[in-house]
Amino acid sequence: MGYASWSVATCAAPSAAAAASWCASAPDAHQTMLDEPHVEPMGMRGRVMTGFVRVAPDGYRTGAGLKKWVKRGVDFVTTMPRKATGSKAAKRAAKA
Repeated sequence: MGYASWSVATCAAPSAAAAASWCASAPDAHQTMLDEPHVEPMGMRGRVMTGFVRVAPDGYRTGAGLKKWVKRGVDFVTTMPRKATGSKAAKRAAKA
């Protein structure tokens, strides 16, 4: 099964061709999300990524389902500290 991803920062909806998507969450909410239907652990290179879950299309096929997952991702991202303005990414962006 192929997977597509949402941007964690924007939690944009996956493309129509996506087979699944992922969402970031606070580590304490990770297990709760895994207990929900259509959700499985997200892994990369054989390692489970705690704080990230894969959501199968049936989990976000409806407007309410998609809204739930986007809200969870946005709620989590808004709790993260802002990057320092002196970061490498900010310097690269300023050069462009």
